[in-house]
Amino acid sequence: MMTHQEALIAADEETIAGRGASPLSPLVSMLGIPPQAQIDILTEDNAHSYWSRSDLFDMALDLTVGRCGLAALGEVIERWVQHMLSVGAAVEPIAEMRDAPLTWYVGLDAEGTRIGDALWHAKDLDETTQRRVVALFRLTFGSSGPAAAPIEGDSVYLILAMTNEKVPAHQAAEIF
Repeated sequence: MMTHQEALIAADEETIAGRGASPLSPLVSMLGIPPQAQIDILTEDNAHSYWSRSDLFDMALDLTVGRCGLAALGEVIERWVQHMLSVGAAVEPIAEMRDAPLTWYVGLDAEGTRIGDALWHAKDLDETTQRRVVALFRLTFGSSGPAAAPIEGDSVYLILAMTNEKVPAHQAAEIF
């Protein structure tokens, strides 16, 4: 994760490493990525070129709250749930959770799980922890299929977060 012009960008770590003044990592050198690799943010205008460029790792996804990258990630999660559980689901990105009934949650990574656990145990999150939240989603299952039955009607909150070392300069999402 990195910030660029007040946007939270998910880009290939090795490609980002090649952009700095420090020596290139061995993987960047092995892949032949130029030292000053240009990273383009994936948009509707350049999406057609993604597959021809995918092995260059020179495209990034904008995960800023309110932009289309989070909505696209939500669609991917919907498709994954449909494929794995054979049940429809709606996944919507949300900017914050205030007074939300946290009956069900899933950390989409270890940091998201730690934050979800803290919320589950009614702990207050300090500002630094809040800034580590990259994305929040509300997942609701469709009414068909046995996988949805136990939690039908309840929202499942999905939390994606960063480690302390990758905290962006601005707050990606509020959660308190």
